[in-house]
Amino acid sequence: MLQALDSMGYSEEDIGDSVRVRFGWSAENMPTLIQDLKEFQPELVFIDSLSTANRFSIYRESEMEYSRPILEMNGLATQYRTTFVIIHHMNKGGEVRGTTAIRNAVSEVWTLSKDKKETATSYDRILEIDKSRSRSSGKKYRMYFNPEDLSFTFLGEEGEEFGGPGQSAKDSTLELLASHRNIKFTSEEIAHRLGISKAYARRYLGELSADGLISVLRQPGKANVYFLAYEGSPKDHPSDHHPSYSVSLADNSLQTNSEVGIKKRGSPQDHPSDHPKNVDTASDTAEGDPRSGENSEKIPSTEISEDKGGSRITFG
Repeated sequence: MLQALDSMGYSEEDIGDSVRVRFGWSAENMPTLIQDLKEFQPELVFIDSLSTANRFSIYRESEMEYSRPILEMNGLATQYRTTFVIIHHMNKGGEVRGTTAIRNAVSEVWTLSKDKKETATSYDRILEIDKSRSRSSGKKYRMYFNPEDLSFTFLGEEGEEFGGPGQSAKDSTLELLASHRNIKFTSEEIAHRLGISKAYARRYLGELSADGLISVLRQPGKANVYFLAYEGSPKDHPSDHHPSYSVSLADNSLQTNSEVGIKKRGSPQDHPSDHPKNVDTASDTAEGDPRSGENSEKIPSTEISEDKGGSRITFG
């Protein structure tokens, strides 16, 4: 655990200040968790794993009562305005292991598994949004895990032929918005720049924004505008485009800890979430979590890259 924190840029001085770690914690010791929530005021809590936290439970994994700690964490998430990320593992069939009550008790289920294609490397991953209340369910994304800095790189949506008309337009759009951060483009402007139809641009821009890959600003009586936020000084605007105003986005990150982590609220580059939720990550690797931007409903975004500025508590 200490080596993982060091790889992510945390020093010995950061432990206790930016990160709080608790080894050997179990769901039988909820008062300790509640005390940490009061004192540390974390933004993210990582539980690695559900099986470890429930090791003293008198119930079997197949029984409904096994999920009771998750229901307790739901209440704590609301009370202390934090988000719980619970690592749980898949069964042989690739589904959430144990009772269906585990899946039903959480807001989101993200499945992270190895890419089994013959051309895939040992670090290629498939991220599936299996259950969600804020974005498209059933979507699969290709990721690349970097073991040196524990970061993930988004490669694209699974199931689409790269280089085809649809994927090319999406890639070109993401590149355009990434190179012009904080600049708002209408679907008509993007269609004109890429030489595609307006109707097609509107459709896939809606998909990208729904999946949290880009941000959208909806204005009554006006065309929607799409952009990517930049957490610094905005880049220069292109000479042929003059946006009327800019918007800053909240940005929460989910780190890849080998234990349970809580990220403290109030770090400079991370704003507290107004929508706490409980996320169950079903994974056979437990190596990371996804990135997604803020959508139109202002659901908290999640990202793959490691955030060195926040504070975390870890239980394990």
